[in-house]
Amino acid sequence: MHDPLRFSRARRRWSLAFVLPLLVALAGCTVTFVGPGSAVSGDANRVIESFEARAGEGASYRVGEEISFRIRTRVDGYVTLTSLGPSGDVDVFARNVFVSARRMNVIDGRDQGVVFVVEPPRGWHRVRASFTPSRTDTGRVSFRGRAGEDAWLAAIRIDIEPFEIRDVAETRFYVR
Repeated sequence: MHDPLRFSRARRRWSLAFVLPLLVALAGCTVTFVGPGSAVSGDANRVIESFEARAGEGASYRVGEEISFRIRTRVDGYVTLTSLGPSGDVDVFARNVFVSARRMNVIDGRDQGVVFVVEPPRGWHRVRASFTPSRTDTGRVSFRGRAGEDAWLAAIRIDIEPFEIRDVAETRFYVR
């Protein structure tokens, strides 16, 4: 006569014999989620080592105040700065700015003959630095007229996808 309890115990032993080594093998694996459009995997391989508003991550600025950004990269290349304001509008305000590797670069607009000035709307603003080893094609994508997180991400992805080496970092600041 067939004993269902014995069959059940044998099946559990076989399952444990198969699953346990699999779990042990997988425990040594690391899964890394990479930021938008990035071709790197993990912090050790990031091209952009640091990126923030000059007053620091999450700093507060008044309307009309000058603002600049600091960026440090592992290799020489070009950076495009785009922003997403509290209203959801996307804007590019610095395109193909050269940055030198392994030093803190300040991006303030002066190399383009301007200064960056904080404008309304008030609230949280997010800025992304998109890194590429050479200049991006300014005719390939337009950031103007785009709105929302998805459109912002799509525009950045289109802009940097032709490059094997690329990276994206984000900072934010508050306008009061």
